[in-house]
Amino acid sequence: MYSPAGLARRPILLFMSTKSLAHVKTHFSAVVEMVHETHESVVVTRNGEPAAVVMAVEDLESLEETLAIVQDQQAMADLAEAEAAVKAGDTVDADALRAMIETRVKRR
Repeated sequence: MYSPAGLARRPILLFMSTKSLAHVKTHFSAVVEMVHETHESVVVTRNGEPAAVVMAVEDLESLEETLAIVQDQQAMADLAEAEAAVKAGDTVDADALRAMIETRVKRR
């Protein structure tokens, strides 16, 4: 499910390295630690061809969430509407937003 707060704390996949299956087998614990700590995914090759990817669980969850959003027609329509509003200048600054929230809270 889409969660802006969740997306804000998730890492963005930026780096990917390639290692042979023999290297990954020999250094598996170190590869897992590196992937977990740096969020650098590792493409594992077998006979010189890509065969698998080792990636952090958070990164996999982020990719799955992104796929779910992209496949959700309503979410994509909402995003397109929001982008159009921003392009049209239909925005508020932080002070105005804070005032709007305070007004709503006071109404309750």
